[in-house]
Amino acid sequence: MPDFSATNWTARVLVTDDGSLTGSASATTEINTLSALSVAGSVAYGALALDQESAEQTFLITNTGNDNDLDPFISDTSGWTCALGGYPASAVRWNTLSGQSYASSTAVSASSTNLNNLSIPKSSDTAVATSAIFLRLKTPPTGAYGSCTGTLNFTAQ
Repeated sequence: MPDFSATNWTARVLVTDDGSLTGSASATTEINTLSALSVAGSVAYGALALDQESAEQTFLITNTGNDNDLDPFISDTSGWTCALGGYPASAVRWNTLSGQSYASSTAVSASSTNLNNLSIPKSSDTAVATSAIFLRLKTPPTGAYGSCTGTLNFTAQ
């Protein structure tokens, strides 16, 4: 993506009427910085028994704005809903390093939490700026059954 955030844009207009009279005007403005991201679809943890940890799932985040260093945040305000019962948002844990255990990863919460050490540079004309986080899910020992769904919220700052 071109660096629009540091660019002044100028619009110039020249008009000519039927009598060959002309007029012109121009205006210059600086484009505001836009913090924006896109996330890659969904995460499928697979079939898990009660009190079981999932395998690590890779989740991609792309800087789609013109901000030089995007700081992504994660939250889950509703937890997981299952065919019977459910479990809290904290059942999902994230890490910016691959291969980390569930216990050493950070629990998702209802509060928007900075994905520490994951600052995504802006994309360029030749390269899309994407970073990964690594997710794991642990099902509760009791109280949930069947297919479960939850929503992770990602915001850009």
